[in-house]
Amino acid sequence: MGVSCRFYVTACMTILVILFATTSAWRDYGHGVIAEIIKQELLERNPDIYAKVEKIAGFIGNITDGGNDAFHESFAWIDDMRDRMGITLWDKWHFINKPINDDGLMNLEDPEKGENLLWGLRLAQAALNKPAKNRRISDPTIERSMMMRIFLHLMGDIHQPLHTSNRYTIDKNQGDMGGNRFYIQYNGVVYDLHTFWDCGALTFPDYPRPWTAEALQSIIDTANIIKGRYPRSLLQPPKDDQYTNWIQNSYNLARNVVYGPLTNIAAPATITVEYYNTALDTVQKQLALAAYRAADILISIYENADESIAVDVKPARNCLRRRN
Repeated sequence: MGVSCRFYVTACMTILVILFATTSAWRDYGHGVIAEIIKQELLERNPDIYAKVEKIAGFIGNITDGGNDAFHESFAWIDDMRDRMGITLWDKWHFINKPINDDGLMNLEDPEKGENLLWGLRLAQAALNKPAKNRRISDPTIERSMMMRIFLHLMGDIHQPLHTSNRYTIDKNQGDMGGNRFYIQYNGVVYDLHTFWDCGALTFPDYPRPWTAEALQSIIDTANIIKGRYPRSLLQPPKDDQYTNWIQNSYNLARNVVYGPLTNIAAPATITVEYYNTALDTVQKQLALAAYRAADILISIYENADESIAVDVKPARNCLRRRN
């Protein structure tokens, strides 16, 4: 094959990968599954808290195209704001680039510096905990509704290994963008590694939104399968800085499970049956952990919250007047 032909094939392959990545709806379905598990957890443990969470998440309603007003679909709101409204304010909150740097490249940036996934989660949880004037902590406000949607979405992102890592090599000394520049081959089709994992090892269907009853039932069925395979007993007790620990856990998965078996394999690396099965198991476990941990945090916020209304009392004007 001549140079021009090889260039043409490579260019076409790249275009196909990009098109697949940009039209894929992994985050809708995957985050919907997390939402369903959270819903079941809260309804089983404290239905009143689920009612509060649902009310807060739904408060801002339809500000895109009507596709994210329901509880399950509100988890995709932060993506919808970017993809459908062109608002990129929170783009950096989806990931944190902890380096995988086996080639020993120097001068890598501090991954925890500036806005990132860790920063966004801390900010969102703080907003949910913050008292508001003349409001109970469970009363919906525009800020709380936005931050509830962002918090629920980022709890999914923190459990996706390629949202917590960036692999640096001699040929990709600026990193592979969390696997977006690392190409694999599965069943004769080339994908980028990030898309493979984002799509749940290519198992997540691409249902248009708003979701139909059929699509929602598929999400419920998947959630039940995952809960059956990975019950709450797998959840480790949270430590003082749970987000940091969870990021490290996802990073370890990226290094050992996502990239490890593909190291030193010429691109596009062929996905074996063993790799595929491990990836699918890992995806399902991470979705379960994301949901259980999010439910725990929501319960910790609202179960013992002070629900009294802080009234802003001002002294009467005549009390402030100076006596002669």
